[in-house]
Amino acid sequence: MEGLKVWDKSDRRFVENLTELRNTLAHKNPRKISNLLLSGKPVKHFSEIDRAAQNIDFPKLYAKCARLLVKSYEAFRHSRVKGSKSDV
Repeated sequence: MEGLKVWDKSDRRFVENLTELRNTLAHKNPRKISNLLLSGKPVKHFSEIDRAAQNIDFPKLYAKCARLLVKSYEAFRHSRVKGSKSDV
C-alpha cells in the first residue's frame, strides 16, 4: 500500500522478513535456513528444515498479516469516502 502510505517502517520490515522466510522455506535454501531458523548451525539433512519450520510461530505471523490487511483496507475505504465526497 505504498500509494496510500499506510504501512510504517516496521510494517514494511515485517513484510520483507516474511517474504524472505517464505522464499527460504519454499526453495529450501540450507544457508539461509541455517541463518534464519537454526542460529547459524549448518543444515546436515533436509529433514532438519521441516523440523525447524515447525518451530515457527505461524499464528503470530498470520495475526500480524491480518492486522496489515485491516490497516490497508481501512485506509483504502477512507480514501474512497474522501474521494466520493469531493465528487459531489
